[in-house]
Amino acid sequence: MKTSLHPISVVTHGNERIYALVALLVFFFSLLILPRYSGGDQVGYTSAYDIIAGIEPMKAWSYYLDYITSNEPIHFAISIIGSTLAINKDLWFSLFNAILAVQLMRILHHWGVNIYLSTSMIFTNFYILVLYLAAERLKFGFLFIAIALLPRKGMGWRMSFMILSVLSHVSMLFPIASIWLLTTRNMFTDKKPKPMEYTFLALAILLVLLFSFTQQEYLFRKVNAYMPDEIPFNQLLPILALAVYSIVRTKEWVFPTLIFSPFFIGIAVVGSTRLNMFVFFCFLFLMYRAKLKYDPLLLLLLLYFTYKSLGFLWNIFQYGSGFK
Repeated sequence: MKTSLHPISVVTHGNERIYALVALLVFFFSLLILPRYSGGDQVGYTSAYDIIAGIEPMKAWSYYLDYITSNEPIHFAISIIGSTLAINKDLWFSLFNAILAVQLMRILHHWGVNIYLSTSMIFTNFYILVLYLAAERLKFGFLFIAIALLPRKGMGWRMSFMILSVLSHVSMLFPIASIWLLTTRNMFTDKKPKPMEYTFLALAILLVLLFSFTQQEYLFRKVNAYMPDEIPFNQLLPILALAVYSIVRTKEWVFPTLIFSPFFIGIAVVGSTRLNMFVFFCFLFLMYRAKLKYDPLLLLLLLYFTYKSLGFLWNIFQYGSGFK
């Protein structure tokens, strides 16, 4: 069994035409739906976008923080560029949705997901729709991590885009922690670690320490905002079930344990609301890595999140927000 983070490569030049078509469709889909998303987090995002247009960056940053209580600079940078250029916000972010869709398709194809299922997921998966329409900062976290995971890219490339991913949304630390553990997994087995694994681990630790020291106040504020009063055991049950199921189905324990372990910690600390989408994509990756693309639980989850996306879109048209 292959153990690469990119187990199967099925990307062909013929798919490039499909990517272009999907990008175009996602762009116009976003242009249709985003103007109707007037509630939820979009209230703050839209207000911040409008008010920082043409303002000197330091002053704009201060205004931005009045509407969005986040120190993550990527969304601010993209917002001030678009607003200063007087680009309509829905148009500007629809463009990034199109780019995100293509990068997600590239990764799904490289995992072995066929063109029909990946295209369907791009338009009907609940979590992907949330990235398009609601989770603006997290959208860029996913975009950069998808670029970082592109095949045949060097360590410098991967680390650069992982840093951009974390600067987009702090929760990206958890999937990046999974990637670090998988990349250095020989340290957790009886196999001899490769020199590259030590280098990658050292850079990873350096990145975490750097981010922790420079964003200490912000991290404390985030943890205090989302930390439950007690460990949410009920929220840990789904990921525990998926982890055990993955170990049984793939007939190995190291890979599933390493990929899920950061999320156990994350859910225990901040709850599952913002981390469940990562858990789903990890499970999808594990099943395709083990060539279990027709796994019954995976198929059920794909159907469930398609069904859930319908309710999400209905809420947008009815209430101006995907979440009532």
